[in-house]
Amino acid sequence: VRESAVDNGEWLLQSRFSLFLRGDTLLSARLADADWAGVLTAFVGEPVAWRQVLPFAPHLVRYDTRMLLLSEEAFLADPERLLAKRTDELLADNGAQLRALYAAFWATRRDVVWEAADSRVAENVLISIANRCFSDAALRRVSAACPLPRPARRQRV
Repeated sequence: VRESAVDNGEWLLQSRFSLFLRGDTLLSARLADADWAGVLTAFVGEPVAWRQVLPFAPHLVRYDTRMLLLSEEAFLADPERLLAKRTDELLADNGAQLRALYAAFWATRRDVVWEAADSRVAENVLISIANRCFSDAALRRVSAACPLPRPARRQRV
């Protein structure tokens, strides 16, 4: 098992994309592994599925801008054709779409990778819990009753 994990990590580090296929469970390390390795993810599934599976979606992390979202129906019908078409689209205009995808990926990487130096994962977990457990009115009351301390302003010299 250890060798296969090392092989997978080596493959990821040499890849540009990682396919994220729907599995038998909502939990998977595939996305986290790809994000950690700095590899763009091509998620195969319908929008309803990715909103349920991907962490902090869609309110805190806009996955539609940071990964390729591929229709599962189109992928199952002809995966080679779909991937060729999407690759051509990404490379059109001198790779402008690909650069935009990478820019969005790197801008949001700290939202989903614990190991990132400036990770926001813990903050996102707390925000997600608050959003699920409390109504908007309750959150406003708590915010008013317990304001967060603001950092002191620096004086200009």
